[in-house]
Amino acid sequence: MHKQFSPIVCLIILLSIVALPAQVIARTGLAITTEGDTRFHLADIVYNTTEDGLEVRGVIKRRQHNGRIRGHVDVAFVDASGKMLKSGSSKPRRANYSNKHQHRAVFKVLFDELPVGATTLQVTHHIGTEGH
Repeated sequence: MHKQFSPIVCLIILLSIVALPAQVIARTGLAITTEGDTRFHLADIVYNTTEDGLEVRGVIKRRQHNGRIRGHVDVAFVDASGKMLKSGSSKPRRANYSNKHQHRAVFKVLFDELPVGATTLQVTHHIGTEGH
């Protein structure tokens, strides 16, 4: 005869096996907000745990087919009151090196862990390098 476990017991066992940051991310479903110049579009933003920590990555796409993707991307975890809990920055790197015109670039920011109380992930693309 097989004994059936309750969902709560299964959840406790699962939480004890899997790393806490991954569970927090899966449960919180952080809101992701983006800002930046209208000539560019932030897309495919994802966050997940890796062996090195919490990785946030995404793509910057040009809306027009001229010029280059310049500047940097700021990534910040914010709580419900709008207070910044943790932030990081990255320079985008060209995604397709075989194309002489840069249509998209990728960025990645690594954090040690998900800050406690974070409700929103803010991603901002800045054209200039001011402050960085």
